Formats: sequence, C-alpha cells, structure tokens
Amino acid sequence: MTYTVKPGDTLWGIAAKFLRNPWAWPEVWYINPKIHNPHWIYPGDVLALAYGRNGKPMIRVVRPSPLRRQEGTVMLQPHLRSTPITAAIPTIPYSAIAPFLTRPVVFTAGQIRRSPHVIAIRDQHQVAGSGFVVYVSNLGHHPHNRYSVIHVEQPLRAPGYWGFGHVYGYLGAFTGTAVVTAAGDPATAVITNSARETFPGDRLITNDAPLPLTMEPRAPSRPVHGQIICVVGGTGGQEDMAGTYDIVVVDRGTRAGLVPGDVLAVDHRGRVVHDPYGAFAWFFHALGSSGTLLSPRVKLPNYRIATLLVFKTYRHLSFALVVAASHPINDGDVVGNP
Repeated sequence: MTYTVKPGDTLWGIAAKFLRNPWAWPEVWYINPKIHNPHWIYPGDVLALAYGRNGKPMIRVVRPSPLRRQEGTVMLQPHLRSTPITAAIPTIPYSAIAPFLTRPVVFTAGQIRRSPHVIAIRDQHQVAGSGFVVYVSNLGHHPHNRYSVIHVEQPLRAPGYWGFGHVYGYLGAFTGTAVVTAAGDPATAVITNSARETFPGDRLITNDAPLPLTMEPRAPSRPVHGQIICVVGGTGGQEDMAGTYDIVVVDRGTRAGLVPGDVLAVDHRGRVVHDPYGAFAWFFHALGSSGTLLSPRVKLPNYRIATLLVFKTYRHLSFALVVAASHPINDGDVVGNP
C-alpha cells in the first residue's frame, strides 16, 4: 500500500489511511538514516506500508520528495532565486487551533477582577470593530503597547447535579487587538485585527505564549476517565454539538496526566430505558402506560463516536480538537483512553 504526500495533508490524515489507530504512527514509522530529516514528511514523499522481518507493520519513505534538501556540499552562487516556501506537513490543521495556542482562553474569577477592561467606546457606540477607539481602565503606570481583547463567556463547570458543579474557570473568546495610543486612566486604544465585536466590559491581557511547531499523537500514559463539559463556540446548553475539527473542553488536565498530543476516545452515554418485557410483563402491560413507567430501568451501553487530540492543558481542564467523528458530540459525552 503506497501513498504520495500532497500539499495540505496532515500527519493524522495520512496515518488514518494506513493504520486502524492513527496515534500508533510513531510505533511503526521507520527512520531511514539515509534520508535528510527522516522524522519529517514532505509533499511529494512516497510512503509505503510493509511488514518487517518480525512481522510487524512498518511505514517508510520509499521515494523521497525532490523538495528535501540533497545531502552533500552546496556551492553558494551570487544569484537571486525565487522558490516557494515548502515545509514538512503538520500533525493536524493548525489553522483550527492557532487562536487557542497563542492566547489564553480560560480565566479564573480573580484574573477577571484584576485585568484591565474596556469601559466605553468613543461616540457612544455599543460595540466596536477594527478602527474603533475604546477607553480602557486599570492599565497601570507602565502599560504595554498591545493587548489581546477577550470576551468572557460561560463558566466551565465540573459535572454536578442541577448545574451546580465546581467552576474551574471561565471561557474567553478573542475579539481583537487593542493598540494603546494614549496612556492614562482611562487610557485610549484603537481596536485592530478584529475577530468579532468588542463590548464594554471585555478584558485586556498580554500574552507571549509560543506557538508549538508540532505534536506527536499518542495514547495517554495513564488511564483517563472524564467527560466533555463545553463545546467551544456553542451557546453553553446541552443542545450544543461538535463535529470534525471543532474544539471541545474536557474536565481532565495535567493533574490527570494529560499533555498536548494525547489522543482520547469519545463515547456517547447509553440512555436509560424501561423494560416492561421481562418478568411480570403481563402485569406491566395490564397497567398500560403507567406499567411501563413502573417497569425495571436498564442502562444501554455506551458506544464510540469520536476521537480527540489534546492540544492545550490546564490543571483541571484540556482543550482538544475533534479529529474524527461518526456522530455529533454533546456536553456530557464520556472521554477515555482510545
């Protein structure tokens, strides 16, 4: 079985073509010491699935891409050249998660209280977009030049009865960049790079988090038992659904041993039904609809619906990308080891 890597491919997508479990890719990848950058895969590489002498599957590059640099000495010439920038293919489509990697998205109540915030928009506007002037309170005596503006959304709660579970934090959505044009209290700033509307009350933060270049998919090192508590971009209700390349929040984080690159399976909880057809069926049937309600309750088994890739972790929470889904994902669905 062979495959020629194309621009736009991802490591996860290619692994899914070869393997039943895509996160097992590192276990079967053959490192060819004769090929430059053997850990990376480039458009134009021809990959093949074969079996080694021990009978185990093995994936290797059987024909390297011409985009790989040739080994040996290169003589530099005083010529001006123009060539397309071609990089190794990523693990997953980073465009889907880049905003979550480069900006904080979970805040505590204390962080919300202490952070600077928009108090008003010039000319009595109620919302602001790119080019709008806003007034910001609590920037301090030595403000930065640029801030990310975050709209605080729904709380991220631990599962609990009647929605009163412990609040781990609050989900934040990036709305734009605020460039400070005049210091003071309030300070004056201009909104740029707008991603959505900015409202009075939105918080300002600084962030210097680096963007990771790659992640190696793998099964978690420890048993994981958790559930999905939020579908990012939804309304916060039970009716929110997620599909492939959507983002979800899981109620397990570094305390449970999760790290970026861990793969989790998602199971839909089996519903509880009444069984009026077993012992004493005649009695339950005689009572009609009331008999059905009095019959024994049986929980149906869970069933597999999706696979997640964890890409950002906190102590009690993790953000994960849905890399494959056969059914819509909802809050409350169970996550565990694949």
